[in-house]
Amino acid sequence: MSSGRMRLGLDAGPQIEEAVRDYFERSAAERHERSADVLAELLELTRDFVDPTEITSKRWSERHLEVTKVDGEVAEVAVDATVYMTYESDEGGRGKDKLLIEGPVRLRRIGGSWRIADYVQNGRRRSDSIRLSPSGAQQVDGVTLSALSADLQGGYTMIYLEVENAGERELVLDWAALGIPAKRAWGYVPLGLLPSRFPPGRTIAAAWAWTELPLQTPAVRVVVVPKGKRVGFDFVVGLTATDDIQRLQPAPRALPLRLRTRRSALPLVPLLIFVPVFLIGGWPALGVVLFALGALLIGSIVRQRLRGRRLPSRRPAFVGAGLAVAGLALFVATGIEFAGCPSRSEAGAVSDRFVTTLVRRGRVDASRYVSSSADPTMVPALPSMSESAVAKVVRKRTDVTAGECNPAVVLVPGADTTSPCFIYALPTRRLMVFTECDFDEWKVVGIG
Repeated sequence: MSSGRMRLGLDAGPQIEEAVRDYFERSAAERHERSADVLAELLELTRDFVDPTEITSKRWSERHLEVTKVDGEVAEVAVDATVYMTYESDEGGRGKDKLLIEGPVRLRRIGGSWRIADYVQNGRRRSDSIRLSPSGAQQVDGVTLSALSADLQGGYTMIYLEVENAGERELVLDWAALGIPAKRAWGYVPLGLLPSRFPPGRTIAAAWAWTELPLQTPAVRVVVVPKGKRVGFDFVVGLTATDDIQRLQPAPRALPLRLRTRRSALPLVPLLIFVPVFLIGGWPALGVVLFALGALLIGSIVRQRLRGRRLPSRRPAFVGAGLAVAGLALFVATGIEFAGCPSRSEAGAVSDRFVTTLVRRGRVDASRYVSSSADPTMVPALPSMSESAVAKVVRKRTDVTAGECNPAVVLVPGADTTSPCFIYALPTRRLMVFTECDFDEWKVVGIG
């Protein structure tokens, strides 16, 4: 390098360093005039994208920054820094993001100012991640979705779409999925889309998935279903310059089988959990499960935020809090009184065994089913019955609500006679049996 060029590089060092710092503290719109090469082309393609999430704060944390090369209109800078950002969506959701910026950061001088041409973000060089000419478009009911660009970033994948709504009504998103090529079939992950409403005219949308794709991925599949529709858009986006994927693809007649199965089975998942839990443990157990699901959802949200992933809205947090509160309320309302006891269905089984033993073997043997605080001598003696006869009586047992029972003999003073009550039609009398939870077991506390 000549002495003049070397002197130019030394003089330009502070200006180049400041250009790097300034670039990463700017918004996407402000970076447009500070970018070069593939970065400038990406921002030009997506300059009409209006992000409904607002950056509320941004902080540049620098560990190392040094100009290592200046050669005419090109420069390189060794960088090791992190950009910390916080977001807030138009629906009130908040989130964080963290970008690891590494070098060499490459700059190009255009019009007398240094512009960023390339750098490494979250372990991937931007020039390797960006796809400027992906193929793939589809028209459904007068609305056309076209792939504008793709960005296979470290940690997540972003696809920019152009939406041409030639109709007279606004198109509202219901849900979306990103198809990832596998060995034998497509695999699908949730796909977020901003904005989620598309009025008549042209709109640029950003679709993202929290999945990191290999840089050599040849294509992805975009599935977008509007509200009120069973089938929406389903087209392949080619990511390589040599692909033979048709640009305008025919409208789909049905969703992929894997997605159809997943969507149709999704409403059944709570039933598969709640019904067995309720049958086994009753309302208190169901309350515990609801509380656990809510706590797990809130924990997942906290973990995502700690990892710097932004949340599109506060709805998941509200759902998690609602489940936790509902579960706690259900448990308090139905389970505190019987905490540690089996379900109420066990009370009926204990009552059946008490009656069977009482008429078959007498009150001494039946006292094992009576509360430990009771006087067994207060249990009345009943005429003996055959095994088949008492089995028939037990099968016809009637479960009675608390207000319809009135014990004639209270075996335990102060016992809760509003607990489960059962009526048996014996040949000689109508027998009422009252039960209460006693040291984690159902016991008989009254007879009517």
